[in-house]
Amino acid sequence: MANVPVPIDSDTDAPGERRRTGKGHVDSYGEGRVCASSGCATQLSRYNSGGVCSLHEPVVVSVSHWTR
Repeated sequence: MANVPVPIDSDTDAPGERRRTGKGHVDSYGEGRVCASSGCATQLSRYNSGGVCSLHEPVVVSVSHWTR
């Protein structure tokens, strides 16, 4: 199977196909995909809906303010 890079600036999930619906279904996005970041050859998991690996995923910072 050929490696298919997914554009890094894509606002949509990778093309996938639901194998079944209902409780317990798992979406799969294909095998052989590689990170779309320039120079990265990391193979993406078939369950990763994004187009980049975890090293190239944008950092999201969550701040929680606890009050008593």
